[in-house]
Amino acid sequence: MKKKYNPVFIFIFTLLMMAEILYASLLPVLFPIPSIFFQILLYGTLLLVLIIFLKKVRIEMRMLLFVIVAAISLILSDADARYNSSARFFTWLLLLLTIGPLFYNSNLIRFRNQLFDTSLFTFMLIGGFSFLYWLAGFPNLGRGHFTGLMNHSMQLAPIASLGGVYAFYQFTIARYLHSKYIFIGLTVLNVLTVLLAASRIAFISLLVGLIILLFFNKFRFRKLIISTVVLITIAMGIDLNTSDVYIPDKTNDGIASKILERGLKNTREELWDNRVQEFKANPFFGVGFATQDDKLSNVKIDDKGHIEPGSTYLMVLSMTGVVGAFAMCFFFLKPILSRNFWKRIASVERYKLASYGFFSIHFIAEGYIFSSGSLMAFIFWLLVGATYPYAGYHYNQSRIQLRCAIPVLTQPADNIHQKSCR
Repeated sequence: MKKKYNPVFIFIFTLLMMAEILYASLLPVLFPIPSIFFQILLYGTLLLVLIIFLKKVRIEMRMLLFVIVAAISLILSDADARYNSSARFFTWLLLLLTIGPLFYNSNLIRFRNQLFDTSLFTFMLIGGFSFLYWLAGFPNLGRGHFTGLMNHSMQLAPIASLGGVYAFYQFTIARYLHSKYIFIGLTVLNVLTVLLAASRIAFISLLVGLIILLFFNKFRFRKLIISTVVLITIAMGIDLNTSDVYIPDKTNDGIASKILERGLKNTREELWDNRVQEFKANPFFGVGFATQDDKLSNVKIDDKGHIEPGSTYLMVLSMTGVVGAFAMCFFFLKPILSRNFWKRIASVERYKLASYGFFSIHFIAEGYIFSSGSLMAFIFWLLVGATYPYAGYHYNQSRIQLRCAIPVLTQPADNIHQKSCR
């Protein structure tokens, strides 16, 4: 039976993808478009989603606790006005209300699952075509190392990493030989794109995602292949002394030189030290939501209030303190201890489990969990919003359909039942 998609939701999908992915792509580089246009498009669309799904929503109380703690840290802070922390808090809150885990009902969860799947599929194509872009010899128009179809290499690297994880998952479940060839080819292209982007943390995160997928699949030489990938991951994670390592000339555009040129040194140590000092100075509620301490001698002043935390884990500690870290751990304790959650994402939705594995490593060197304008923050909260084990809802692992709710798409990513409807 042919799928029938509601045109309203196709329209919303398109707007959100335009707002998030196109803004991070080469489009603004080739055709200068004011960032305010994409911001209005993004937050306007999120408001539209919230309005459409507002009926019979429920609140995830554990997430609400973390939001309250973040708000208190903001109120107690004496942040410089240039950080615009209040506006950042409210846009982050809007993100949590719509695609994140703060509000939920059957339709919202279905919408998030479809949007997450669509996003990963798009990432897979971006990563694959970015390598073909390099292979064709087109100029590197973005910032950083190789940027492909994106405007920054640090945007391309995690996108291609998640795209590679998703492509490999599709390879493992593909029924036809030609489909397997296509998806394993896309996996390889995405891996090569990550290497070209020269982000070691993105590459390690990709390997962790692949290890998770390999672990839950049965095949010949399984233990040998998993052991090999684990050893490569550990080797990549070792902080090597660059004075003892030969670094190729920067004019060399080879894949090996790209990863060596940037990946064999710890470029986050100074940022990590800043976050630790901020935490020590404000251990209880931190320096404030989306804020950094200007008193640190090695902090670069940015009139626009741009921040680079260097680690999501240390970001939570430094900005919201011990109380915020406790609230965040309390929130994630529920899925960690949920047997149904693990059974579902380990057996039916392994690519989501692998995505969690990716973020758990990527968070070590990249801080964006509070950034509503970050594409990676958008994808992370979308993943959590789609998979969190909400009270009163059961994710059925059998045939895909939805009961007790108005259908949004005829075949959503998950089967969600409201317990009161049984």
